[in-house]
Amino acid sequence: MPWLYRLSIALLCSLLLACSHAPLLPVAQFTPLAQSELLTINSGEHTLAFTARVESDGQTLRVVAISPTGQRLFSLTRVGDQLITEAGPWWPKLIPLDAVWRDFEITHAPLDAVLPAHWQRHRENGVTHWWYRGKKYAEVSHSAGKIELKRPEYGLSIEVLPE
Repeated sequence: MPWLYRLSIALLCSLLLACSHAPLLPVAQFTPLAQSELLTINSGEHTLAFTARVESDGQTLRVVAISPTGQRLFSLTRVGDQLITEAGPWWPKLIPLDAVWRDFEITHAPLDAVLPAHWQRHRENGVTHWWYRGKKYAEVSHSAGKIELKRPEYGLSIEVLPE
C-alpha cells in the first residue's frame, strides 16, 4: 500500500502547512446536522472510499468514519473548543486526524462563518477559495448533495447519502 503511505505524507504536509492544530470554527457556527456521507479521497491514481456519520446539536459535533467492511476507521468529537480524536486500528497512523478535522471544517463551514486570524476565503464562480497566511490552502465547491475539496496533494468528494 505505498499509495496510502504517500497519501498519509500528503495529509501530514497539509497539516504542517496550516501550522495550527486548533479547530478553525466554533461548533455553534455549524448548523445542526444528522446525516450520513460517502467520502472518496483521490490521490493520483489511487482512491479510498468510506462512509461517515455526522451529527451535531450546535454544542457537540461528532464524525464517525466506517470502512466498507464495517470497521470503525476513526471518530472526531468537538465539544466546545476541545477536539477529541480516536483512530481505529485500520486508520493509517501517518494520517493525522487533526488534518481530517480541518478538511471537515472547511467543507462544511457555513458561508457566513466568522474566520479566525490568518484565514481568508472568497467565492468565485461557485468555488470557495481558502487561504491561510496568504497561501492557498484549498478550493471547495458545493452542488446538490455533493461537496468537492481540491488540494494540491489530493481531492475529496463528499456525497450526502439519503436517510
